[in-house]
Amino acid sequence: MELVLAVLPPWDTGRTHLTKGPWTPSRDAGPEPVLEEPPAESSSTAVEVRDLPWAADYAAPDGSEIRLLPTLAAGGLVHCLVHPGQRTRAVRHRTVTELWYVLDGLGELARWDGGVDAAPRVLTLRSGTSVGIPVRTAFQFRCTGLDPLRLLLLTMPQWPGADEADTSVGELDAWST
Repeated sequence: MELVLAVLPPWDTGRTHLTKGPWTPSRDAGPEPVLEEPPAESSSTAVEVRDLPWAADYAAPDGSEIRLLPTLAAGGLVHCLVHPGQRTRAVRHRTVTELWYVLDGLGELARWDGGVDAAPRVLTLRSGTSVGIPVRTAFQFRCTGLDPLRLLLLTMPQWPGADEADTSVGELDAWST
């Protein structure tokens, strides 16, 4: 079993137990860790449980297929799919940051880290790759393999709606011929 965890707010490394191998409780490991109650302002209602839908819930402003997964105020999770040979339109987010994890497939991500007047940085996307999309950074991606490119996307904070995507950068194309 493989599990991908998203922790919001970010993981506090000062509270991490490090070992040189699989952790097992031991009498000489010190006192049992004390689990603290989260602050009241970070508590939320129970997290919903969803199975991955067969059909897309909607097309993202960039053209990729989106399947909705659980969402909280701190962030939302979706499954994203791009078909073989497909490339998305360039967009940038106005207020959210995204973390991507590639489930399967092969593709490329173009990110205009230096602004829209600079050349894009092109990164390879393959199973196991994770990458961040900083707020207000233009990006575009495509599937270069024979199978669909499948991504798990975490948006922080929660996706506010279609107006979040700034499509004014849509004339950018990292792979124009």
